[in-house]
Amino acid sequence: MNASIDHAYSPPLAGASRSPCPALNALANHGYLPRNGRGITALQLVRALVEVYNFSVPLAVVLSVVGVVLCGNWWSLDLHQLAKHGLIEHNGSLVHDDAHPHEVYAPTAVDPKLVAQLLALSPSPSLTLRDFARARALRDGSIPAPLDKVHSEIARGEAVLTMQTFGSGDQNVDEVGGLDGAVSKAFLEQWLGQERLPDGWHKPQVPIGLVGTASRSRNLAKMIRELRKSYSSRCREHTLP
Repeated sequence: MNASIDHAYSPPLAGASRSPCPALNALANHGYLPRNGRGITALQLVRALVEVYNFSVPLAVVLSVVGVVLCGNWWSLDLHQLAKHGLIEHNGSLVHDDAHPHEVYAPTAVDPKLVAQLLALSPSPSLTLRDFARARALRDGSIPAPLDKVHSEIARGEAVLTMQTFGSGDQNVDEVGGLDGAVSKAFLEQWLGQERLPDGWHKPQVPIGLVGTASRSRNLAKMIRELRKSYSSRCREHTLP
């Protein structure tokens, strides 16, 4: 990309198009994507995801092409088109309100209460993948209908990519204990709450790929299942005579 482009953070101007995805909104707010969020091509998306977040080219291509084909015009899209309910967007977002019944588009504005709820999951200054598993289990239990398999996978992928992009520590730690270290709450507050690239953050040194993301998503699914079993067991104990 052109090195002369100003990548300082700037909140969206009136009329700018934004999505339910903090990763893309932050890219637009920093000028790695058109700041008005309109007419963004798949190639622009791929370049920005690779340059800023160090996604592998295959992962960036898959995410970009799926978004443009499903929500745009097969070549480009406005960011708000990603808010079309039930395509890629889904209920149960960790930081956005659910779509209202019969509405075509879901809310794109960040819900400060949900952000605060996520950050309050741990007294630690950071969140681990297990904390994100708790967040997903609790949020999944708050929506009217369970997510289908595709949208459940998308929801887990969002959490996993957050950990891989902003997490500290070794990306190859064991499957049981602290995948990808932990994510600073300060980073999350800026990225999720303000949709800006966090101060002091540097993109991962190792590219984030399809295979590793899928593997971590399976581990997260296992954590969520275990948590649900634990919650169900506690509920049964409390209802015993």
